[in-house]
This record gives sequence, structure tokens and C-alpha cells, in this order.
Amino acid sequence: MEITNQMLENRVKMIEEYMLELGLLEGEELESDFASMRKPHLILQFGSPTYGNAWRIFATGGTKYRSAHYDPLHLTLGYIGWTRKEAWQTLTGIYTVFSSLNWQKQQKAFALKEAN
Repeated sequence: MEITNQMLENRVKMIEEYMLELGLLEGEELESDFASMRKPHLILQFGSPTYGNAWRIFATGGTKYRSAHYDPLHLTLGYIGWTRKEAWQTLTGIYTVFSSLNWQKQQKAFALKEAN
């Protein structure tokens, strides 16, 4: 399977949705002329081994990050790989963790609902 930039961008968006739902992207919406600064979100930096650039994700926007690029939650999650394949594997691992946390949260909510 060929991994495309669009696949990587979609995976970052899915991770961002989980982080927003879990309250892990800090900051409130900001009034700004620039749409990219209004709310906290993740961005993907494309890598290129040829030009010496690694693949990274950053948190930006909102009242906390504004226009700066921070490692999400400052847990050094920024670096996700040297190649497209490494980036895909790392993003898939992060996505899987958030997905299972969300599943566990849903199971607890269901059990609580059933108990009542």
C-alpha cells in the first residue's frame, strides 16, 4: 500500500478530534483575522529525507498556542518519523491509543447507564 500525504493528514485530523474530545488541546477560541489561529488544532509538517526534514506534528492556534508551534502536550510527540512510512506507523500508534481510550470511556459510560 502506498502511503499518501492525504492519508497522513487525515490521520492527524482523527487524532486532533480525539484530543479535542478528551480536552487535551489546551486553550480557547481566539478572535483573529487568520482562520488558522482561531482554535487549537494539530498541523502536520511534511518530511523529506532528501532535504533533511523529519515528519512532525505540532499544536497551534487558540489562546494557548496562538501562531507558535508546540509539541502537543509538551510530551515530545512532535517527531513522528524520518520517512513517510515511519510517520504513518507512529500516527497509527497514536491513533490506536486514543481510539482505545475512547472505547474504554464509552464502555464505562454504557456500564454506568445500564447500572441506573
